Amino acid sequence: MLGNRPVAAPGEGRGDLMPEETIPTLMAWSGGKDCAMAVWELQVTPRAGPRTYQITGLLTTVTGVYHRISMHGVREELLQQQAAALGLPLQVVWIPPACSYPVYEARMGEALAGAKLAGTSALAFGVSFWKTSVATGRRRRKGPA
Repeated sequence: MLGNRPVAAPGEGRGDLMPEETIPTLMAWSGGKDCAMAVWELQVTPRAGPRTYQITGLLTTVTGVYHRISMHGVREELLQQQAAALGLPLQVVWIPPACSYPVYEARMGEALAGAKLAGTSALAFGVSFWKTSVATGRRRRKGPA
C-alpha cells in the first residue's frame, strides 16, 4: 500500500496514472561525453513514470570543408564509428564554414521537419551548460549588435 492506494505490480493497472508512452526521440549529437551520457540515461536508466524515450537516431551538423562536427571538431570518421557503436542511424546536416545563423536554422529546420515526418516527436540534448548554450543561441538569432 502507498498511503491508502494499493501499489500495482509491473504489468498491472496503474490507477490514476496514464498508460506508458514511448516517445520516438532524435538525439542532437555533438560527439562529446555529455551526449553519450544523455543517450545512456535515456536508453538504459529505468524511468519512474508514464513516459519513456526511445532514441531513434543521432542528428549532428558537420562543416563540409573540414568534415568535422561543428560543435567539437570531431572528425567525420569518428562520428561514423560513434553512431555504429551505439547502433543508431546518423543524420548529418552539412553546413559551410563560418555558417550564418539563418543558414544553420534553415538547414536544421529541414532536417527536423523530415524527422517529424518520419515519426520523431522529440529532440534530446546532452548539454552541460544549458543556460550558456541558450544565451548563445539567442545572441546568434539577434545578429551583430
